[in-house]
Amino acid sequence: VNGKYTVYNVTSKVQFDVKFAVAVSNNSVSVSTVTTFPGSEIVIPIEMSNVEEITAFQFDLYMPEGITIPTDDEGEFMIAIDGERKTSSHIITAAEQEDGAIRVIAYSSSNKPFRGTEGALVNITAIVPESMSIGEYQMTMKDIRLADTSEREYITEELTSTINVTFMKGDVNKDFTVSIGDVVALVNHI
Repeated sequence: VNGKYTVYNVTSKVQFDVKFAVAVSNNSVSVSTVTTFPGSEIVIPIEMSNVEEITAFQFDLYMPEGITIPTDDEGEFMIAIDGERKTSSHIITAAEQEDGAIRVIAYSSSNKPFRGTEGALVNITAIVPESMSIGEYQMTMKDIRLADTSEREYITEELTSTINVTFMKGDVNKDFTVSIGDVVALVNHI
């Protein structure tokens, strides 16, 4: 889609014509259903399949109520570009928006494209509290935009994924593994 938008500067009464282009392509972003347990830390991979050389992206992430994205020692959200796709010049940043979304933006300071054409692009760490009820929870990504090295912008569809919170059969002591410790916990309970 190509277009032209006219902007008027009221103060100086000057007219500016701004050209823009939004391309339609076969680039796509996806996220699979994640299964986890109450009281766990998970990593949610966001995948990209790209035909063009994508150098930057952004999206707004809406997490289900109760599931949070932790921050590191510097207060930055624990969201990282996957090491296989990242170049040394790629930078990622995330900030909470007024509506509660976390806006994620990544770009290359030297306009280098992400490596490869398939696979995980971003890894999001999330915390599922122990008090979380068993069930399915929706995570949504909106306003997903990709940009290539030619400054073309690609807008992809809104995504909704499921975080399935369940219990682990046989995990009597609730350490998220089934082991001999569960046998001991069961014997102690009897």
